[in-house]
Amino acid sequence: VISKNLSAKIKGRLAYKILTQKGEHYAEFTFHSSPTTKLDDLKGWIYNIDGEFKSLDDENILETSSTEDAMYYDRSKTIHANLPGVKPGVIVGYEFDIEEDDWTSLYQSFFFQNTLPVMHVKYNITIPEGWKLIRSEWKMDEIEFTQTGQKFTWEGKNLPFRPREPLSPSSAYLTKRLSVTAYDPNRVGANQFENWEQ
Repeated sequence: VISKNLSAKIKGRLAYKILTQKGEHYAEFTFHSSPTTKLDDLKGWIYNIDGEFKSLDDENILETSSTEDAMYYDRSKTIHANLPGVKPGVIVGYEFDIEEDDWTSLYQSFFFQNTLPVMHVKYNITIPEGWKLIRSEWKMDEIEFTQTGQKFTWEGKNLPFRPREPLSPSSAYLTKRLSVTAYDPNRVGANQFENWEQ
């Protein structure tokens, strides 16, 4: 949700079924925070083959500085979370909230699929009444778009595995992705910054 005060609230949900030992790294979650972008209410869970359900413990969440230089003070942090005991056949998931408090919140990007098969992917964005949305879509075949008022939705289901092939383009070129810009049309052409502090 993008607000008129140049901020955004983002709710994210991720879930993976681990099929092989090579895919166990999908049980890890990493987020880079900054003074204007903060992660809140991180939750994680693992559902084992035998039906056992475990939640992410605080002891499995680590916050580190984004810079390794001890002489440099940086308020940017990296949050690492890891669900232990992951084996092929389990399902892992994370839920989280992100708060952006800067003009960059008006610009959002979302990746629907790289190469992994996707059972269900959905992206919603809501903008203030009277605002406009510019969207740039790339490789969005199989993704359906709907709009209800100021709420925009993109959704895809059962996206097949896309194997890497010799001499194929880079994954960045093949990734299904969306970039959007929200703006107030009443301020187009007006001075967006009324003073030096802004």
